[in-house]
Amino acid sequence: MKVTSQMNRVSEHLCRLCSSSSLDSVLALEGMPSRAQYFPKSTSEAKSLVVSINLKQCKDCGLVQILGEPVDYYREVIRSNKVSGAIRSFRLEQLHNFIEKYNLKSRLILEVGCGNGDILEILRELKCNFHGMEYKAEFVENLEKEGYKVFFGYPSEIQDLNLENLYSAFLSLNVLEHAPNIKDFLLGIRKMLNPDAVGLIEVPNFDMIVAKNMISEFMLDHLTYFDRATLQLALESSGFEIIEIKEVWHNYMLSAVVKLRPPLNISHSVRQWNLLKNEIHELFSTYTKDEICVWGAGHQSLATISILELHNHIQFIVDSSKSKQGFFAPSSGIPIVAPEELKKSSSVKCVVVMGGSYTQEIVESLSANFSNTLKIITIDGTKLVVLK
Repeated sequence: MKVTSQMNRVSEHLCRLCSSSSLDSVLALEGMPSRAQYFPKSTSEAKSLVVSINLKQCKDCGLVQILGEPVDYYREVIRSNKVSGAIRSFRLEQLHNFIEKYNLKSRLILEVGCGNGDILEILRELKCNFHGMEYKAEFVENLEKEGYKVFFGYPSEIQDLNLENLYSAFLSLNVLEHAPNIKDFLLGIRKMLNPDAVGLIEVPNFDMIVAKNMISEFMLDHLTYFDRATLQLALESSGFEIIEIKEVWHNYMLSAVVKLRPPLNISHSVRQWNLLKNEIHELFSTYTKDEICVWGAGHQSLATISILELHNHIQFIVDSSKSKQGFFAPSSGIPIVAPEELKKSSSVKCVVVMGGSYTQEIVESLSANFSNTLKIITIDGTKLVVLK
């Protein structure tokens, strides 16, 4: 085996997470095994299973990865957890705590990539309500014979399974690092979850690999190598919120608890703006158009005039910027004038200050340099404030 360090810029492939073409080659491993499962039965065939591994890092998102074609069995989950009493004990305690903390005992859980059923056994022992999903047909058949409900499939290929919005929680334990397309994998999971769902997702810990100089961890079966930052980025950019990320199992794994990001709800803001609209129109009804002006032609002022439908109540907009004076406000068509025009006006009785962060400065200038009979009001958020 030959190991070389590389820092050459490459751009012929795309990042598995952010699709950037800005990638650096950081390590080349030659003469490496081309698979970590399904070993051949002859020496000659075994010696032919050789590949060069080129480890790359995306310059944009930071993800460390191996590009190119994955192993042909990447959808299948093959774990040896059943032969380890220690990992089973760890999983039993971990899943018990997860289920209790998020009140999942009677809710439907999906394990994505359930393999030969090592985690399903624990969920059964914990008396949970659960399903499995697995791509290795032999595992699916065997698990169904044992009484488990297991779907044959892969998260990014669930179109015909009718699993949308079905699950209140999911588990994905050491599966994501095998996926050629991270976003497709995570978005497939997201489609199967109901809005208040939570999840537990784990991947090998790249920080530990670096800390212990574990070059032997790089293999074609694992296409991506996540640290905390890139795991968080992958999850958040796929519609999840991070509840926590921590190192588990002797720091070998990063374990993230996530929930679905709720859709933005600004209905309260809309209600408040409607109340403001009614209030300011009631105030303006006591004035004629010639008696009202606005000070400030910034973006918030222009938007506020349009949202509150004030264009028929305002004579002109005052702004100190010469680049705006002599022009007209987009949408409303209100003329924009210099402060001198307000001084000349004998009709304006009310000035609405919409200066954003400059509001206080404008109010002080009005008080010091203009008629003390002017009524000065402003809008603070969605509150109409009478300053004078």
